[in-house]
Amino acid sequence: MSKFKKSVVFLVSTVLLLPTSAGFADTINLSLQDAIEGAVSADLIADGMQDSIDDLWKQHDSALKGKQQVEKSLSSYESFILLHEKFEEDGILSASDQTKYKILQATWGKTPPVYTKEKMFTTFIEPRDFGHYALWTEIQKLKNSEKTVLDSIEVGVKELYNQTLNLTETVEAQRLYTEIVSRQYEEAKVKYELGQVSEIDHNSALVSKQIQDLEMQKLERNLFNLERSLMDMARVNVSSDLELASVNLSLPAVRIKSYAEALEQAMANRTEVVNAKLGLDTEQRESDIMLEYITNNLTSKRLDQDVALLEAKDAYASAVESVTVDVYTAWNALEEAKSDYELASKQYKNVRQSYLEAKKSYSLGLINETTLMLSEFDQMMKLNTLKAKLRQYSLVNEKLELAISSGPAYQQNGGMSQ
Repeated sequence: MSKFKKSVVFLVSTVLLLPTSAGFADTINLSLQDAIEGAVSADLIADGMQDSIDDLWKQHDSALKGKQQVEKSLSSYESFILLHEKFEEDGILSASDQTKYKILQATWGKTPPVYTKEKMFTTFIEPRDFGHYALWTEIQKLKNSEKTVLDSIEVGVKELYNQTLNLTETVEAQRLYTEIVSRQYEEAKVKYELGQVSEIDHNSALVSKQIQDLEMQKLERNLFNLERSLMDMARVNVSSDLELASVNLSLPAVRIKSYAEALEQAMANRTEVVNAKLGLDTEQRESDIMLEYITNNLTSKRLDQDVALLEAKDAYASAVESVTVDVYTAWNALEEAKSDYELASKQYKNVRQSYLEAKKSYSLGLINETTLMLSEFDQMMKLNTLKAKLRQYSLVNEKLELAISSGPAYQQNGGMSQ
Protein backbone atom coordinates (compact mmCIF):
# COMPACT_ATOMS: atom_id res chain seq x y z
CA MET A 1 0.00 0.00 0.00
CA SER A 2 1.37 3.44 -0.93
CA LYS A 3 2.17 6.06 1.74
CA PHE A 4 -0.61 8.26 0.39
CA LYS A 5 -3.20 5.48 0.69
CA LYS A 6 -1.99 4.67 4.22
CA SER A 7 -2.38 8.31 5.28
CA VAL A 8 -5.95 8.43 3.97
CA VAL A 9 -6.84 5.20 5.79
CA PHE A 10 -5.29 6.64 8.94
CA LEU A 11 -7.41 9.78 8.63
CA VAL A 12 -10.56 7.73 8.20
CA SER A 13 -9.75 5.60 11.24
CA THR A 14 -8.91 8.55 13.52
CA VAL A 15 -11.63 11.03 12.57
CA LEU A 16 -13.89 12.15 15.40
CA LEU A 17 -17.06 10.19 14.93
CA LEU A 18 -20.47 11.77 15.27
CA PRO A 19 -22.31 10.87 18.50
CA THR A 20 -24.99 8.38 17.56
CA SER A 21 -28.65 8.88 18.36
CA ALA A 22 -29.07 5.33 19.67
CA GLY A 23 -29.30 6.59 23.23
CA PHE A 24 -31.91 9.25 22.50
CA ALA A 25 -35.30 8.41 23.97
CA ASP A 26 -37.51 10.42 21.67
CA THR A 27 -37.70 12.80 18.74
CA ILE A 28 -38.70 16.43 19.15
CA ASN A 29 -40.53 18.09 16.29
CA LEU A 30 -39.55 21.72 16.70
CA SER A 31 -41.35 24.48 14.84
CA LEU A 32 -39.85 27.91 14.35
CA GLN A 33 -42.51 29.51 16.55
CA ASP A 34 -41.91 26.99 19.35
CA ALA A 35 -38.19 27.70 19.18
CA ILE A 36 -38.78 31.45 19.42
CA GLU A 37 -41.20 31.13 22.33
CA GLY A 38 -38.81 28.85 24.20
CA ALA A 39 -35.88 31.22 23.75
CA VAL A 40 -37.84 34.33 24.72
CA SER A 41 -39.42 32.74 27.81
CA ALA A 42 -36.03 31.62 29.11
CA ASP A 43 -34.12 34.84 28.46
CA LEU A 44 -32.62 36.18 31.67
CA ILE A 45 -31.68 39.57 30.21
CA ALA A 46 -35.29 40.42 29.39
CA ASP A 47 -36.38 39.20 32.83
CA GLY A 48 -33.72 41.36 34.46
CA MET A 49 -34.81 44.38 32.47
CA GLN A 50 -38.41 43.89 33.56
CA ASP A 51 -37.27 43.66 37.18
CA SER A 52 -35.37 46.92 36.70
CA ILE A 53 -38.45 48.57 35.21
CA ASP A 54 -40.54 47.43 38.17
CA ASP A 55 -37.96 48.84 40.61
CA LEU A 56 -37.85 52.14 38.73
CA TRP A 57 -41.63 52.43 38.86
CA LYS A 58 -41.45 52.06 42.64
CA GLN A 59 -38.81 54.79 42.79
CA HIS A 60 -40.92 56.91 40.46
CA ASP A 61 -44.00 56.53 42.67
CA SER A 62 -41.94 57.44 45.69
CA ALA A 63 -40.53 60.48 43.84
CA LEU A 64 -44.07 61.57 42.92
CA LYS A 65 -45.06 61.46 46.57
CA GLY A 66 -42.00 63.54 47.38
CA LYS A 67 -43.00 65.95 44.60
CA GLN A 68 -46.44 66.34 46.14
CA GLN A 69 -44.90 67.06 49.54
CA VAL A 70 -42.61 69.70 48.02
CA GLU A 71 -45.57 71.28 46.21
CA LYS A 72 -47.46 71.52 49.50
CA SER A 73 -44.42 73.03 51.18
CA LEU A 74 -43.94 75.55 48.34
CA SER A 75 -47.62 76.44 48.38
CA SER A 76 -47.41 76.95 52.15
CA TYR A 77 -44.34 79.17 51.77
CA GLU A 78 -45.93 81.26 49.03
CA SER A 79 -49.14 81.63 51.07
CA PHE A 80 -47.09 82.77 54.06
CA ILE A 81 -45.39 85.43 51.95
CA LEU A 82 -48.74 86.72 50.64
CA LEU A 83 -50.32 86.85 54.09
CA HIS A 84 -47.24 88.46 55.56
CA GLU A 85 -47.21 91.15 52.84
CA LYS A 86 -50.92 91.74 53.41
CA PHE A 87 -50.36 92.08 57.16
CA GLU A 88 -47.44 94.45 56.62
CA GLU A 89 -49.50 96.66 54.30
CA ASP A 90 -52.85 96.65 56.15
CA GLY A 91 -51.73 95.97 59.72
CA ILE A 92 -54.68 93.65 60.18
CA LEU A 93 -55.94 90.28 58.94
CA SER A 94 -59.32 88.62 58.95
CA ALA A 95 -60.01 86.01 61.58
CA SER A 96 -59.51 83.14 59.16
CA ASP A 97 -56.33 84.71 57.78
CA GLN A 98 -55.03 85.26 61.30
CA THR A 99 -55.52 81.55 62.04
CA LYS A 100 -53.68 80.57 58.83
CA TYR A 101 -50.97 83.12 59.58
CA LYS A 102 -50.28 81.69 63.04
CA ILE A 103 -50.13 78.15 61.67
CA LEU A 104 -47.69 79.27 58.97
CA GLN A 105 -45.56 81.11 61.54
CA ALA A 106 -45.36 77.89 63.54
CA THR A 107 -44.02 76.20 60.43
CA TRP A 108 -41.76 78.87 58.96
CA GLY A 109 -40.95 81.24 61.80
CA LYS A 110 -42.14 84.71 62.73
CA THR A 111 -41.52 86.02 59.21
CA PRO A 112 -41.10 84.18 55.90
CA PRO A 113 -37.47 83.11 55.32
CA VAL A 114 -35.80 84.92 52.46
CA TYR A 115 -34.46 82.56 49.80
CA THR A 116 -32.14 83.45 46.98
CA LYS A 117 -33.11 82.09 43.57
CA GLU A 118 -30.47 79.38 43.91
CA LYS A 119 -31.85 78.44 47.34
CA MET A 120 -35.37 78.36 45.90
CA PHE A 121 -34.11 76.02 43.21
CA THR A 122 -32.38 73.57 45.54
CA THR A 123 -35.16 73.68 48.18
CA PHE A 124 -38.25 73.48 45.99
CA ILE A 125 -37.77 73.42 42.23
CA GLU A 126 -35.18 70.67 41.82
CA PRO A 127 -36.88 68.11 44.11
CA ARG A 128 -40.26 68.99 42.61
CA ASP A 129 -39.39 68.90 38.90
CA PHE A 130 -36.33 66.72 38.36
CA GLY A 131 -36.39 63.39 40.17
CA HIS A 132 -39.68 61.87 39.04
CA TYR A 133 -39.22 63.08 35.46
CA ALA A 134 -35.71 61.62 35.17
CA LEU A 135 -37.00 58.29 36.52
CA TRP A 136 -39.87 58.31 34.00
CA THR A 137 -37.33 58.89 31.24
CA GLU A 138 -35.26 55.91 32.38
CA ILE A 139 -38.38 53.73 32.49
CA GLN A 140 -39.29 54.64 28.92
CA LYS A 141 -35.74 53.95 27.78
CA LEU A 142 -35.69 50.55 29.45
CA LYS A 143 -39.09 49.64 28.00
CA ASN A 144 -37.83 50.55 24.54
CA SER A 145 -34.67 48.52 25.07
CA GLU A 146 -36.64 45.55 26.39
CA LYS A 147 -38.58 45.29 23.13
CA THR A 148 -35.36 45.51 21.16
CA VAL A 149 -33.82 42.69 23.21
CA LEU A 150 -36.84 40.45 22.61
CA ASP A 151 -36.79 41.18 18.89
CA SER A 152 -33.07 40.43 18.83
CA ILE A 153 -33.66 37.05 20.45
CA GLU A 154 -36.35 36.24 17.88
CA VAL A 155 -34.09 37.13 14.96
CA GLY A 156 -31.24 35.11 16.46
CA VAL A 157 -33.48 32.04 16.68
CA LYS A 158 -34.63 32.49 13.08
CA GLU A 159 -31.04 32.72 11.88
CA LEU A 160 -30.03 29.55 13.71
CA TYR A 161 -33.18 27.75 12.57
CA ASN A 162 -32.43 28.69 8.95
CA GLN A 163 -28.82 27.56 9.28
CA THR A 164 -29.98 24.21 10.64
CA LEU A 165 -32.49 23.77 7.83
CA ASN A 166 -29.86 24.68 5.23
CA LEU A 167 -27.33 22.23 6.64
CA THR A 168 -29.96 19.48 6.95
CA GLU A 169 -30.70 19.82 3.25
CA THR A 170 -27.00 19.88 2.42
CA VAL A 171 -26.46 16.65 4.37
CA GLU A 172 -29.32 15.00 2.48
CA ALA A 173 -27.78 16.00 -0.84
CA GLN A 174 -24.31 14.87 0.25
CA ARG A 175 -25.70 11.46 1.20
CA LEU A 176 -26.75 11.05 -2.40
CA TYR A 177 -23.30 12.14 -3.53
CA THR A 178 -21.71 9.64 -1.12
CA GLU A 179 -23.76 6.92 -2.78
CA ILE A 180 -22.61 8.15 -6.19
CA VAL A 181 -18.94 8.14 -5.19
CA SER A 182 -19.32 4.65 -3.73
CA ARG A 183 -20.84 3.49 -7.01
CA GLN A 184 -17.99 5.08 -8.94
CA TYR A 185 -15.48 3.31 -6.73
CA GLU A 186 -17.20 -0.06 -7.17
CA GLU A 187 -17.26 0.47 -10.93
CA ALA A 188 -13.55 1.40 -10.92
CA LYS A 189 -12.77 -1.62 -8.75
CA VAL A 190 -14.50 -4.02 -11.17
CA LYS A 191 -12.79 -2.42 -14.18
CA TYR A 192 -9.43 -2.58 -12.41
CA GLU A 193 -9.88 -6.27 -11.68
CA LEU A 194 -10.75 -6.79 -15.36
CA GLY A 195 -7.69 -4.84 -16.40
CA GLN A 196 -9.76 -2.06 -18.00
CA VAL A 197 -8.36 0.79 -15.86
CA SER A 198 -5.00 1.47 -14.27
CA GLU A 199 -4.13 1.17 -10.58
CA ILE A 200 -3.91 4.96 -10.46
CA ASP A 201 -7.53 5.25 -11.60
CA HIS A 202 -8.57 2.64 -9.05
CA ASN A 203 -6.68 4.35 -6.23
CA SER A 204 -8.05 7.75 -7.26
CA ALA A 205 -11.61 6.39 -6.98
CA LEU A 206 -10.80 4.90 -3.56
CA VAL A 207 -9.35 8.18 -2.30
CA SER A 208 -12.39 10.07 -3.58
CA LYS A 209 -14.64 7.67 -1.67
CA GLN A 210 -12.61 8.00 1.53
CA ILE A 211 -12.54 11.80 1.27
CA GLN A 212 -16.30 11.89 0.74
CA ASP A 213 -16.81 9.62 3.75
CA LEU A 214 -14.76 12.06 5.82
CA GLU A 215 -16.76 14.97 4.46
CA MET A 216 -20.03 13.26 5.38
CA GLN A 217 -18.82 12.60 8.92
CA LYS A 218 -17.79 16.24 9.23
CA LEU A 219 -21.14 17.50 7.90
CA GLU A 220 -23.14 15.19 10.16
CA ARG A 221 -21.06 16.24 13.15
CA ASN A 222 -21.62 19.91 12.30
CA LEU A 223 -25.35 19.29 11.90
CA PHE A 224 -25.47 17.48 15.23
CA ASN A 225 -23.76 20.41 16.97
CA LEU A 226 -25.95 22.96 15.21
CA GLU A 227 -29.09 21.07 16.23
CA ARG A 228 -27.92 20.96 19.86
CA SER A 229 -27.29 24.73 19.76
CA LEU A 230 -30.80 25.34 18.44
CA MET A 231 -32.35 23.00 21.00
CA ASP A 232 -30.41 24.68 23.80
CA MET A 233 -31.53 28.12 22.64
CA ALA A 234 -35.14 26.90 22.41
CA ARG A 235 -34.84 25.29 25.86
CA VAL A 236 -35.83 21.78 24.76
CA ASN A 237 -34.26 18.46 25.75
CA VAL A 238 -30.90 18.31 23.98
CA SER A 239 -30.65 14.55 24.58
CA SER A 240 -33.45 13.95 22.07
CA ASP A 241 -33.36 13.65 18.33
CA LEU A 242 -34.48 16.76 16.47
CA GLU A 243 -36.82 17.09 13.56
CA LEU A 244 -37.49 20.59 12.22
CA ALA A 245 -40.97 21.47 11.12
CA SER A 246 -41.24 22.58 7.53
CA VAL A 247 -41.39 26.32 6.89
CA ASN A 248 -43.34 27.72 3.98
CA LEU A 249 -41.03 29.45 1.53
CA SER A 250 -42.26 32.49 -0.34
CA LEU A 251 -40.84 35.72 -1.65
CA PRO A 252 -40.78 38.40 1.06
CA ALA A 253 -43.10 41.36 0.76
CA VAL A 254 -40.56 44.16 0.56
CA ARG A 255 -42.32 47.25 1.89
CA ILE A 256 -39.46 49.76 1.85
CA LYS A 257 -38.72 51.14 -1.61
CA SER A 258 -35.62 53.25 -1.01
CA TYR A 259 -32.75 53.87 1.39
CA ALA A 260 -34.07 57.40 2.04
CA GLU A 261 -37.43 55.99 3.13
CA ALA A 262 -35.71 53.44 5.34
CA LEU A 263 -33.53 56.06 7.00
CA GLU A 264 -36.43 58.42 7.64
CA GLN A 265 -38.38 55.70 9.46
CA ALA A 266 -35.33 54.59 11.42
CA MET A 267 -34.69 58.09 12.73
CA ALA A 268 -38.24 58.23 14.06
CA ASN A 269 -38.33 54.74 15.56
CA ARG A 270 -34.94 53.24 16.40
CA THR A 271 -34.43 52.63 20.10
CA GLU A 272 -30.93 54.13 20.11
CA VAL A 273 -32.18 57.39 18.59
CA VAL A 274 -35.43 57.51 20.58
CA ASN A 275 -33.65 56.84 23.87
CA ALA A 276 -30.90 59.34 23.11
CA LYS A 277 -33.57 61.94 22.27
CA LEU A 278 -35.39 61.18 25.53
CA GLY A 279 -32.14 61.73 27.41
CA LEU A 280 -31.38 64.92 25.51
CA ASP A 281 -34.90 66.32 26.08
CA THR A 282 -34.65 65.55 29.79
CA GLU A 283 -31.27 67.28 30.13
CA GLN A 284 -32.47 70.25 28.06
CA ARG A 285 -35.59 70.55 30.23
CA GLU A 286 -33.52 70.51 33.42
CA SER A 287 -31.08 73.03 31.95
CA ASP A 288 -33.88 75.42 30.95
CA ILE A 289 -35.50 75.20 34.40
CA MET A 290 -32.18 75.67 36.18
CA LEU A 291 -31.33 78.70 34.04
CA GLU A 292 -34.36 80.53 35.46
CA TYR A 293 -32.89 80.27 38.95
CA ILE A 294 -29.12 79.93 38.57
CA THR A 295 -27.65 82.39 36.08
CA ASN A 296 -24.03 82.10 37.15
CA ASN A 297 -22.39 79.70 34.70
CA LEU A 298 -19.54 78.97 37.13
CA THR A 299 -21.58 77.45 39.94
CA SER A 300 -21.06 73.71 40.38
CA LYS A 301 -24.67 72.89 39.55
CA ARG A 302 -24.64 74.87 36.33
CA LEU A 303 -21.29 73.40 35.33
CA ASP A 304 -22.52 69.87 36.01
CA GLN A 305 -25.72 70.51 34.11
CA ASP A 306 -23.91 72.06 31.16
CA VAL A 307 -21.63 69.01 30.95
CA ALA A 308 -24.63 66.64 31.17
CA LEU A 309 -26.36 68.54 28.37
CA LEU A 310 -23.28 68.41 26.14
CA GLU A 311 -22.92 64.68 26.77
CA ALA A 312 -26.59 64.14 25.90
CA LYS A 313 -26.15 66.08 22.66
CA ASP A 314 -23.07 63.99 21.79
CA ALA A 315 -24.96 60.78 22.60
CA TYR A 316 -27.82 61.80 20.32
CA ALA A 317 -25.47 62.72 17.47
CA SER A 318 -23.63 59.44 17.91
CA ALA A 319 -26.90 57.47 17.84
CA VAL A 320 -27.98 59.22 14.65
CA GLU A 321 -24.64 58.50 12.99
CA SER A 322 -24.63 54.86 14.11
CA VAL A 323 -28.18 54.23 12.90
CA THR A 324 -27.46 55.94 9.59
CA VAL A 325 -24.56 53.56 8.92
CA ASP A 326 -26.55 50.58 10.16
CA VAL A 327 -29.56 51.25 7.93
CA TYR A 328 -27.26 51.78 4.95
CA THR A 329 -25.70 48.38 5.67
CA ALA A 330 -29.13 46.76 6.01
CA TRP A 331 -30.42 48.32 2.79
CA ASN A 332 -27.37 47.15 0.83
CA ALA A 333 -27.72 43.67 2.34
CA LEU A 334 -31.33 43.53 1.13
CA GLU A 335 -30.28 44.50 -2.38
CA GLU A 336 -27.53 41.87 -2.29
CA ALA A 337 -29.87 39.18 -0.92
CA LYS A 338 -32.37 39.91 -3.69
CA SER A 339 -29.64 39.67 -6.33
CA ASP A 340 -28.34 36.40 -4.84
CA TYR A 341 -31.82 34.91 -4.87
CA GLU A 342 -32.45 35.92 -8.48
CA LEU A 343 -29.11 34.41 -9.56
CA ALA A 344 -29.82 31.19 -7.66
CA SER A 345 -33.25 31.01 -9.28
CA LYS A 346 -31.75 31.24 -12.77
CA GLN A 347 -29.09 28.65 -11.95
CA TYR A 348 -31.68 26.24 -10.61
CA LYS A 349 -33.83 26.57 -13.72
CA ASN A 350 -30.80 25.75 -15.88
CA VAL A 351 -29.74 22.72 -13.86
CA ARG A 352 -33.34 21.56 -13.63
CA GLN A 353 -33.54 21.55 -17.40
CA SER A 354 -30.27 19.63 -17.58
CA TYR A 355 -31.65 17.03 -15.16
CA LEU A 356 -34.81 16.57 -17.22
CA GLU A 357 -32.66 16.05 -20.30
CA ALA A 358 -30.52 13.53 -18.39
CA LYS A 359 -33.62 11.59 -17.37
CA LYS A 360 -34.67 11.44 -20.99
CA SER A 361 -31.19 10.28 -22.04
CA TYR A 362 -31.25 7.61 -19.34
CA SER A 363 -34.63 6.32 -20.48
CA LEU A 364 -33.17 6.00 -23.99
CA GLY A 365 -30.16 4.13 -22.65
CA LEU A 366 -27.72 6.88 -23.62
CA ILE A 367 -26.28 7.36 -20.12
CA ASN A 368 -25.86 5.07 -17.10
CA GLU A 369 -27.56 5.38 -13.72
CA THR A 370 -24.52 6.92 -12.03
CA THR A 371 -24.47 9.77 -14.55
CA LEU A 372 -28.18 10.33 -13.94
CA MET A 373 -27.57 10.39 -10.20
CA LEU A 374 -24.87 13.02 -10.67
CA SER A 375 -27.34 15.17 -12.55
CA GLU A 376 -29.88 14.64 -9.78
CA PHE A 377 -27.26 15.65 -7.19
CA ASP A 378 -26.50 18.86 -9.11
CA GLN A 379 -30.21 19.66 -9.13
CA MET A 380 -30.52 18.99 -5.39
CA MET A 381 -27.57 21.23 -4.59
CA LYS A 382 -28.90 24.08 -6.74
CA LEU A 383 -32.36 23.69 -5.20
CA ASN A 384 -30.86 23.78 -1.71
CA THR A 385 -28.93 26.91 -2.65
CA LEU A 386 -32.12 28.50 -3.99
CA LYS A 387 -34.01 27.73 -0.78
CA ALA A 388 -31.13 29.00 1.36
CA LYS A 389 -30.99 32.25 -0.64
CA LEU A 390 -34.75 32.68 -0.35
CA ARG A 391 -34.60 32.14 3.41
CA GLN A 392 -31.79 34.68 3.64
CA TYR A 393 -33.69 37.18 1.48
CA SER A 394 -36.74 36.88 3.75
CA LEU A 395 -34.65 37.17 6.90
CA VAL A 396 -32.70 40.19 5.66
CA ASN A 397 -35.97 41.90 4.74
CA GLU A 398 -37.31 41.21 8.22
CA LYS A 399 -34.10 42.49 9.79
CA LEU A 400 -34.33 45.65 7.72
CA GLU A 401 -37.88 46.15 8.97
CA LEU A 402 -36.60 45.83 12.54
CA ALA A 403 -33.66 48.12 11.81
CA ILE A 404 -36.02 50.91 10.73
CA SER A 405 -38.41 50.37 13.63
CA SER A 406 -37.29 49.90 17.23
CA GLY A 407 -34.37 47.63 16.38
CA PRO A 408 -32.20 45.70 16.96
CA ALA A 409 -29.41 47.04 14.83
CA TYR A 410 -28.84 45.02 11.67
CA GLN A 411 -25.10 44.87 12.34
CA GLN A 412 -25.62 43.36 15.79
CA ASN A 413 -27.68 40.38 14.67
CA GLY A 414 -26.11 37.00 14.36
CA GLY A 415 -22.72 38.34 13.34
CA MET A 416 -24.08 39.54 10.03
CA SER A 417 -21.81 42.55 9.76
CA GLN A 418 -19.57 42.57 12.79
